[in-house]
Amino acid sequence: MTEQNNSITYSRSLVASVVMTRVHTIRILRTILNTTTLSIALFVVSLWGIGREVWVARVLKDEPALSPSNTIAFAHFYLSAFLETRFIVQALVLLTIAAFVWLVYNALTTLLQALPVSASRVRLQ
Repeated sequence: MTEQNNSITYSRSLVASVVMTRVHTIRILRTILNTTTLSIALFVVSLWGIGREVWVARVLKDEPALSPSNTIAFAHFYLSAFLETRFIVQALVLLTIAAFVWLVYNALTTLLQALPVSASRVRLQ
């Protein structure tokens, strides 16, 4: 009788171990593959690509000084620099901007979702 109980206990612990391994794997994948993580990865890879394609130090050296009276010249410099680059650089710049905007959007929605919970906890205490 104890041999049968031991085999049932072993099979239950084996099943529990397999199930929990799958649960942990799914949780890790959900963490890795969420939109915030993907937007951060896209942002970093796009910035790396821009750094490989463009001599960023030279662009920053040639830019006009940013001041309230010089805002139009500053914007014109970057617009003309963007338009005169190759397609790959333009695509990387747009990807970087899109990833940054998506990252900010995700951060704001996460914060706004957390605020009511925090406020309700404060009221309860």
